[in-house]
Amino acid sequence: MNLFYNPTLTDLSMLIACYANYHDYYDIIVDHDGEVYIKPSAEAGTGNLYKSKFYFEKLHGKAYIGILAAKNLRYLNQLYKNLLYCWGNDLKGKIDYEEISSMQTLNHWLHSSHILTYSGHAIASSWDSVPPETRPFA
Repeated sequence: MNLFYNPTLTDLSMLIACYANYHDYYDIIVDHDGEVYIKPSAEAGTGNLYKSKFYFEKLHGKAYIGILAAKNLRYLNQLYKNLLYCWGNDLKGKIDYEEISSMQTLNHWLHSSHILTYSGHAIASSWDSVPPETRPFA
């Protein structure tokens, strides 16, 4: 699977379904060309990880990798969004999977609730109603 060529959820599903050892931890590695690899954590080694563009480290096979994960659309969608977000925003190095997932959820909630839009509009509207001579930074 290559992020440069606009992969689909099906591509990601096929990639993670190949890894079925539920007792190991895996790293999801993205190289500078956008190619996505999955390797057992012990096999990847930290030297190889630093050569990659970014990576998610030590995802457990039971929940994140394998046939069950490939059928879990909620997880699959989150992993897909995280990969595209990290690739599109040119993030580098070790990425905390849980942290980036939480950030994605918060961003989605803020945008879908229009909180960013409304608060920015409210501030602009309030500021416009203040006479220029009384503004502290005018």
